[in-house]
Amino acid sequence: MDEPDPFPTAPPNWWYHSFPLRSKGEEVISIDWVADLARERIDRAETLGDEAPLGPTLHWAHLLKIEQGPKGDWPAWVNARTGAPVGSARTLSPVRLLERLGALLRSDEFKAAVERVCASGPISEPISK
Repeated sequence: MDEPDPFPTAPPNWWYHSFPLRSKGEEVISIDWVADLARERIDRAETLGDEAPLGPTLHWAHLLKIEQGPKGDWPAWVNARTGAPVGSARTLSPVRLLERLGALLRSDEFKAAVERVCASGPISEPISK
């Protein structure tokens, strides 16, 4: 039987509600870490043949799609409660998640977000897992 993630989640009244937190009450989250955790959940779903782990992953992906910047990137760190970026660092990590979910679901839902990244210039690492 599959075990739930060991991480608490952001409360429903927070901007990044239901996103994983490294510890209870923590407000600053790494978007790279969330994208990595989401890809692990996809791996788990594929291995177990159980789509339940995809529920939270889809929620995270939908919010990440909305929060994508005009150049196709995301803030590397955000305040989960307020939604405000923390620092000026940017990341492209969520694009691999969005591309993988689109392929898994056989959906174009995340296609524009992936294309926005590809149109912004070369990516230093492969988009696909």
